[in-house]
Amino acid sequence: MESKTKKKPVAKKAPAKRKKAPVAAKKPEAMSGLCVNCAPLGYTQVLAMLLVSVFSLVTILSIASYKIDQQSSQIDAQSQRIETLQSIN
Repeated sequence: MESKTKKKPVAKKAPAKRKKAPVAAKKPEAMSGLCVNCAPLGYTQVLAMLLVSVFSLVTILSIASYKIDQQSSQIDAQSQRIETLQSIN
């Protein structure tokens, strides 16, 4: 059995198009010398602090080894002098 009333197809309304404001052409940014995929600032600061601490440790160790070498050479010279003085007596 067919119904006496025919259903009319419902026309779908197209979504209303919004008018976009005119966009000014973007100026290309000046090259800042940084890469596009650089690490975030926090990681860069931590890396810089680590490098500074390693550099300072290396500097301290090299100064300490230099002073130890000087003391060692002085001790060697003193021991030779003691030996020569003992051999004279």
